[in-house]
Amino acid sequence: PSRRLMQEETWDAVIAGCGLAGLSLAHALSLHRKDSFRILLLDIEKRRGRDHTWCFWEPGEGDWESCNSWEWKQVQVGLSGNLHKYDLEKYRYKILESDRFYEFVWIELEQESRFEFRLALIAEIRDGALGMAEVETDDGSVFSAHQIFTSIPEEETSIRTWQHFLGWEVKTQKAAFNPDVATLMDFKPDEDGEVRFLYVLPKSEQEALVEFTVFGPRVWQEERYTRFLIDYLRSELEVGSWVVKYEEKGAIPMSGDLGKSLNHGSRIQRIGTAGGAVKASTGYAFSRIQRESRWIAEHWELGKACPKPKPSWLYRSCDATLLELIRVGEFPVSTYFDGLFRRWGGDRVLDFLDERASPSEVLEIMVYSPWKVFIPAWIRANWTRKKDG
Repeated sequence: PSRRLMQEETWDAVIAGCGLAGLSLAHALSLHRKDSFRILLLDIEKRRGRDHTWCFWEPGEGDWESCNSWEWKQVQVGLSGNLHKYDLEKYRYKILESDRFYEFVWIELEQESRFEFRLALIAEIRDGALGMAEVETDDGSVFSAHQIFTSIPEEETSIRTWQHFLGWEVKTQKAAFNPDVATLMDFKPDEDGEVRFLYVLPKSEQEALVEFTVFGPRVWQEERYTRFLIDYLRSELEVGSWVVKYEEKGAIPMSGDLGKSLNHGSRIQRIGTAGGAVKASTGYAFSRIQRESRWIAEHWELGKACPKPKPSWLYRSCDATLLELIRVGEFPVSTYFDGLFRRWGGDRVLDFLDERASPSEVLEIMVYSPWKVFIPAWIRANWTRKKDG
């Protein structure tokens, strides 16, 4: 049976989905905009608890300093436990737990009359009449707005590579970790067209987040990750006995082009993972979402569609090439990343991964790459992107 449409409400903007991307945008608008507007936030729940852990790096202190759980000035990267340590002079590698983030942002927004939150199951987001866009909920309510920012993912059938993972925050009976050093990537040998690594983020000598991550075409059953984690904790970290305090798992599409179908200035704009904010070659998204949110806050004009920031062709090309190499499985991607860190050190590689390196620095890194492998992969990857739109 068709839903009975209720009276339509009009807003300056609607933020559909109140996870990391939606709340980061609301926070940026609250922080950087002093003009009057009415923004409606819609989601099926008002998240408060810990359901994600986000990692990122930035120079010194940032906007989320009061929420950060821990930070490190040293990182290590390597192959099969043969790890090399790198001092970070420019950056600090940080971890932020979602419950702290949610609490901080909701306290801020609940004091702001410009924002209103409503519980709703979103049924459809569409173009409306007279240059407006509309959100319809499952109870038939319709919300009309000059701009809709949505982080709700559309069903994707063309994803060829996923980042999927299972992580445990463990507490060990004995001292087992060095809380001064974060293990970013302890790579295992590439296998079955997959890149596999573990990372260890210690908060103390007895507490750490240990996560097993895979880049590949298929998401695993949970039992398979569990076996890898148990073996790593017992055999390689030799932590003795432990208890799991927190668990997180997920699967993130690695395409970087999920927002490409939207035209410049569309009144319906996808943000966050749904808008391609996840860096396709690494899976990092937190810093990119913050930059996207600040950009929107600075460029959006009331009553008008918001222009989309133009992505870097050079970095998109690099990401597409690396994904193609992972997909084909004929190149040791883990060895390549280990070599990048050894050659350029922690700060410089983090510049590159966060898209802060200059074009000349990117080209210098690419010259180091094995061209007989990279050039065919670059042609295949970028021809596919061009052909697909």
